[in-house]
Amino acid sequence: MASIRERAAALNLAEKLCVRPQGGRGVAAGKPAAGPQSSSLWSGLISHLRASVTVKRRRVHLRAHGDCFLGSEAVDVVTEHVNHAKDLEGASVSRDKVVSVCQALLECNVFEAVGTKGFGKDKKQDVFQDSKSSLYRFVNVHMPSVDELERGVLGNGIQTLFCSAPSDRQDEQTRPTGSTPVELPAMSTTASRPDARVTAGLSVEAVERQSRSPSKVQTDSVLPPSLVEEVWHEQTLLRLLNLVELPLLEGLLQCSQTPSSPRPSHPLSHNNPDLIHSSNHLDRQILKAFRDTQEDEWLCAALDCLDFLSDQPVVELSRELPHCFPQDQEEGCDRVPAAGSQDGGKRSDQRQCAGSVIPSLCDCDDSDEPRRSQSGLAQWKLLLYRTLVKHYGHADRPPLLPQHMTDVYAAVTDLLVNAKLDKALEALQLCLKLLPPGCRDELRRLLTFMTLAADHQAMKLDKEMENRLAVQTSFSRAIVHSKALSKESEDLLVVFMLSNMKEIFKIPGALHKGVSEKLASLVQGKQPDVTASPLRFVSKEELMETAKGLSNMALAHEIIVNPTFQVKPTELPEGSFERRVKEIMQKAFWDVLEEQLKDDPPCYDHAIKLLAEIKEILLSFLRPCHDRQRSSIEEVLDLPLVRQQAENGALDMGRLSQFVIRMMGLLCAPSRDEDIDKLKDITDVVPLFKAIFSVLDLMKLDMANVALSSIRPHLMQQSVEYERNKFHQFLEKQPNALDYTEKWLEEAVKYLRESGRDGSGAASSDPPPLLPVDIHNHAYLRLLRWDHSSDPFPETVLMDQARFQEMQQEADRLVLLSSVLLIVYTTTGEAISGLPGLMETLKSTVNVMLADMHTPSFSAEEALATIGEKLCVELSQCLSQHGYSPLSADRRGILMGQISATVQPDNTVHKLMDSRVQTYLLASLESSQHKSPPPLPGGLAPVGRELTELAVHFSRLVNFNKLVFSPFYQKILQSMLTAEEAGGTET
Repeated sequence: MASIRERAAALNLAEKLCVRPQGGRGVAAGKPAAGPQSSSLWSGLISHLRASVTVKRRRVHLRAHGDCFLGSEAVDVVTEHVNHAKDLEGASVSRDKVVSVCQALLECNVFEAVGTKGFGKDKKQDVFQDSKSSLYRFVNVHMPSVDELERGVLGNGIQTLFCSAPSDRQDEQTRPTGSTPVELPAMSTTASRPDARVTAGLSVEAVERQSRSPSKVQTDSVLPPSLVEEVWHEQTLLRLLNLVELPLLEGLLQCSQTPSSPRPSHPLSHNNPDLIHSSNHLDRQILKAFRDTQEDEWLCAALDCLDFLSDQPVVELSRELPHCFPQDQEEGCDRVPAAGSQDGGKRSDQRQCAGSVIPSLCDCDDSDEPRRSQSGLAQWKLLLYRTLVKHYGHADRPPLLPQHMTDVYAAVTDLLVNAKLDKALEALQLCLKLLPPGCRDELRRLLTFMTLAADHQAMKLDKEMENRLAVQTSFSRAIVHSKALSKESEDLLVVFMLSNMKEIFKIPGALHKGVSEKLASLVQGKQPDVTASPLRFVSKEELMETAKGLSNMALAHEIIVNPTFQVKPTELPEGSFERRVKEIMQKAFWDVLEEQLKDDPPCYDHAIKLLAEIKEILLSFLRPCHDRQRSSIEEVLDLPLVRQQAENGALDMGRLSQFVIRMMGLLCAPSRDEDIDKLKDITDVVPLFKAIFSVLDLMKLDMANVALSSIRPHLMQQSVEYERNKFHQFLEKQPNALDYTEKWLEEAVKYLRESGRDGSGAASSDPPPLLPVDIHNHAYLRLLRWDHSSDPFPETVLMDQARFQEMQQEADRLVLLSSVLLIVYTTTGEAISGLPGLMETLKSTVNVMLADMHTPSFSAEEALATIGEKLCVELSQCLSQHGYSPLSADRRGILMGQISATVQPDNTVHKLMDSRVQTYLLASLESSQHKSPPPLPGGLAPVGRELTELAVHFSRLVNFNKLVFSPFYQKILQSMLTAEEAGGTET
């Protein structure tokens, strides 16, 4: 086996490890080294181009293309950046030079030309066009290496293109011809490769950060990086939530708090040349150099994944490399020069010496060498594959896709199942965008290798299965694995990622556009409100605790507000999944009990447990004064005695069941006597136990309702303080829990300002300050005109939304009823004004037709037309009975037309009666504290009883809400009115 020293000599590592004097300049093969300065120039240019160019939908030759930018605009943006770049001061900038830079970016797949059709032919240029008719689209997020960018016209570097460097040329001219050029120490294994995804001195995180800084005007110098990162994260989350529905946001929000995975740190990932290089790093450098000489994509992708492995498997791979090419090593070792030879710096000798380890560079005349090299290459590939399988197939290794985002993965698989491939792809792109940069880079490299290895034309990986199945079996667990996902869902997600490998790591155009617009608005002065409370992560425990507190508050509120509230048994829907599961489980339980009792001898284990539960329930029904019943239950249902009787075969289940039935009859409510009598007719033990537990459940509900009725008076005394405290606790955990309430009160204030009302309702040119009680009353009255389908209900009255909606429907019914009756009596005249019973008859007829007026199938036009016909018939009959002439055809037509017209919102009669109903309800609120009901307005006498009941219920609900939430209302109104007064004073 070749030693470390020999392999280092073969790779000319001695020169790379030499320490050169400070101030020198490293050159390799006559080309200036691409240092951090050149890297920063390219990364800054690409970031500025991504940020500043306008990406939108464009139309060329009557065909639309999405997420595109113009070639001429890209030249303008690059020109602007070069003119302002600090490292290119005094540069000579021309459009031809800038076009050369754009051509390099096009060739490195930073962006691609968008195919357009001209005269029936597809045009997709390989040459960059400085034209307004040439469209381009960004492709990748990663940064290409400097070696990839600086080729051809840019071979001497971007700085040399735009501005000359005399000092550099002088150094090259005055350098002695015999001196050995020395390269700078290696930055990192990733930065040194010709096709690396990042440049030397720049980590993946840095490139991500630079490429995610879009703005229209130099956002790097205007907005802090933390704000730019926050905007990217916020827009990604918003876009993802628009695509998929998630049951909980906990896992999605947790990704913002997951620390970024650090890039693999190797011994020479520093820039200090004085530190000693370990042999582990030399092994990595050997594999890196071997990878740089290969053109096999399969091999390069596998070697790329080694950056994320620990040192031990990498060292083992490096030391197995010579064994895969034994004859190459023997022939090559004789040609390895000494580490300090002067010829070591020559490129031809480097390539010749490296043949001891890198067979593709060994210049040998042996005709059998290609066959042996191919055999060794296959052996080396198989060794690489097994190493990666061992590393990524470990059961304790966490998957690259974090488990806290399982809900997102499930949503993506649902989209795939429903054949919504475009939405699934965008959702997956957004999901991967949320990953830490290190995790995302590792996932990209692994998926790249899996895609190449799964090809059926690639090297055979397993004798018994095809490559695709072998790769999927070996690496799927390393990509996604969660107990919440089925194996089929995991496989579907992995297959979709492999099939769309070139697309899943792109940034969606909609996200790029949203971020650009957001940052542009921030740069223009629309800064976010820094005084607002920051986003805070809420754990599942806090959510459950808050939900429990709100449930308790809602239950207490229901007990107080609804005097008929009772606990009722829960009935699962017929045929529902929950009901079927419940029935299956109960049947299985009772079947087990029946089998135990039929055994010979019988087994009473389950029966004794049921007796213990029955005993506990019966004792819970007893009050402290029921001493005799308690002692009787303890004596008969003595469980140790019952168990002893069962073991000796002396247990009498009939006697115990009769005692239980008799005790239930003593403790149950009179309404359950019939159920108790039915129990006495059952003789089989298992059906009897089932019936006993069914009746006991009903008795529990009866006891709970009795307890509610007994504690309701005491609860009413404490309910106001209890609800207020609970809501205050909720408000501390959810500071924005009064947003809709503030908007509700603001609209009430706005209405009063516009109408010019004061407390008495009089208009004035200089109205007095609004009173809080007037604002409250008009705000509550507006709840009876609420659009429940579109407007969110205020938080403080949310628990009573159903009650306010019922009151609103009742008020609408009374308005329509009173409008119809007013039209009938006005049109018919005094002939029917004093007829007894006629009003109730007409009212009953209209009520029957309006009973379903708030159902979806109700048609107001048809109902009012029918009402008009029926009322005309009844009026004619009534007039004939009392000696009056029946209604003529003209009067019938007029009456029916006026009744049908009340459905129109601008109908005069309908508007009049609605205004009077609203006035009465407002007056009832204002007079509720005086305990004197207001008088009924004119025309509402036929519905006076119903309207009075509605007003009483409305006033009670409003007054209770005022008692609970008045401190919160007072604080909102105080800040609101104070702000208005301050604004008026400044004016």
